[in-house]
Amino acid sequence: MATGFGIEIGPAGVRGARIERQGAEARLIAIDEVPCDPANGDALMRSLVRLRQVLQMTRPVVVGLPGTAAVVATVRPLVVDARRSATAVRFELQQQLPFELADAAWHYGWLSANGRGGARVPLPPPRAAVVAAMKRSLLEERLAVCRRAGIAVGAVSLSPVALVNVCQLQRSKLREKPGALLRVFDDQSGEWVVWTADEVQVASVRSPSPEAFPQDVEAAWRGLQDQQPGLPKSAWVLGDAAALMRLQPALSGRCGLQTERFDPTQAVTSRSARSEALERASAALGLALQAVGMARLPLNLLATTQEERRSGDIRQGAWAMSAVCAVTAAGLAVSGMWELRRRRVAVLDALITRERQYQEHRPEIRALLRGQQRGERLSARLQQLAEASHLVAQLFAQTTQAMPDEVWLTKATHQATDAGIEGVLEGRAHTFQDVNRLLERLKAVPGISAVKTLSTAVVQEPAGGSETVAFAVQYQRPLASPPPASEEPEA
Repeated sequence: MATGFGIEIGPAGVRGARIERQGAEARLIAIDEVPCDPANGDALMRSLVRLRQVLQMTRPVVVGLPGTAAVVATVRPLVVDARRSATAVRFELQQQLPFELADAAWHYGWLSANGRGGARVPLPPPRAAVVAAMKRSLLEERLAVCRRAGIAVGAVSLSPVALVNVCQLQRSKLREKPGALLRVFDDQSGEWVVWTADEVQVASVRSPSPEAFPQDVEAAWRGLQDQQPGLPKSAWVLGDAAALMRLQPALSGRCGLQTERFDPTQAVTSRSARSEALERASAALGLALQAVGMARLPLNLLATTQEERRSGDIRQGAWAMSAVCAVTAAGLAVSGMWELRRRRVAVLDALITRERQYQEHRPEIRALLRGQQRGERLSARLQQLAEASHLVAQLFAQTTQAMPDEVWLTKATHQATDAGIEGVLEGRAHTFQDVNRLLERLKAVPGISAVKTLSTAVVQEPAGGSETVAFAVQYQRPLASPPPASEEPEA
């Protein structure tokens, strides 16, 4: 009988769950919830200590962080060799991150791998993978607080992924059916989690006021529909009952969704827990399911660190074995000197023979070298294309940081040309002075050149009737010149 512990660090507190696995079923033993401010390290540590005492944690736990703390995306890498699939996923992930991959803790899981993730790749390689990445410094802060609370962390996942694991455990043949879940944190924030057989998306919603929250929830759903056609017509909702009642007209009317309260009792059995408390601890249940090996998407942001630690232990053992072998080799060195001399003479004769054969086959070798040069030129071109793809993401991040608060975008397009990366920004501003301020800031961004205005016009907003300035701005950023082709070597 396996026991698993899961702890969710949410935006307003921490929740924990303890379950036991009995064959193919999971039984809930205990749950607890402690409100606190996670940004306060001492308050978070005290809350974790209470969870550890109440749930009687005796094993490493799976910790879940909110989706806003990480980047969650679905990538479709070109996997030719299954042994190099991690490299292909790493390349695709870098295009999604606003920071360097070296500063991130990340992990991935194949959606069509029959529940297996990480480096265990089936043959033939699957098509899509869910990747999650976050700043390593933020992860270390959370792990440090857990260590102070006396909690051993076995894995770190994300709350949206944990909810998907709970939902998948409630239905059979889930891979053929898409699903959607709306989780409401408070009157102004929440997140959409949608998944299909080969796609998982997480969209956070944060509104400036409770009155605008239903419209922002609807806009996030429309954006998900544009990115992923064929979403379901029904959705589970998870959160405060009063907040969900305010969202019901937007979900049922404008979004056209049939909604029902999320009920995790189909995933785990419980006799004593109240349905409201069990519903609030749904993400913690998903984390505990991962701890007992029942999660179909077991992401672990500590996987790389744990693998490096195991590799270090193996290297230490290898060094110890090498020392023993060195002592043994020293004892046999004297008797082996004559045998070594005889082998060296044989190697020298073989090298002389190969040199004679090389002279005979020199034309074929020259042809092979020319083929190698062509391959190097193609590789240099591919490297340039990869840098251009990374430059688009970096350029978009720079432009958004340069935008004044009075300016917002409605559309942004980028394309690679022979001269460099060409981008077009379309948006709205309150006044023409705001547009001019945006142009000046774009010109000040390092590397951006040829900033010009394509169009400006005063338009009337349909909602409210206020007048704004619609604009379109074009700019360029040159690419690094490709490396010169090396001259043909002499054979």
